Amino acid sequence: MAINNSVLLMGNLVRDIETKTVGSDDKALTLAKGTLAINGIKKDDVEYIDFTFFGKRAETLAKHFGAKGQALAVEGRIHTSKYEDKDGNKRRSTEVIGDDFKPLGGKPAGGSNGAATSAPTAAESDDFGDSIPL
Repeated sequence: MAINNSVLLMGNLVRDIETKTVGSDDKALTLAKGTLAINGIKKDDVEYIDFTFFGKRAETLAKHFGAKGQALAVEGRIHTSKYEDKDGNKRRSTEVIGDDFKPLGGKPAGGSNGAATSAPTAAESDDFGDSIPL
């Protein structure tokens, strides 16, 4: 049996999705970064998990489903980075690198990031398919 780095998280966006475009015009890549609040077993038990999407998925997420409060299912893999802070201390940062997402309802998109409240057009839409088992 192979071991696979795969995670499925369901929660609400803590803040509007942040986007960044890197590279030149012909080779530009869009990144979308966000944080999910995920309820634990106990009433006050909440986990905050950072995630990043790249490319077309990042653009679609930010444009249509990127408002604070939006309920999302995020599927991806866990990635840990090592770095040194400004004081020379060794640190680690863990996030989910997103492969797929699915809006779950909750508050509609349309927050301060200018996300549209309408569904994506056929040209903008990603086929979410049935890849997230809900």
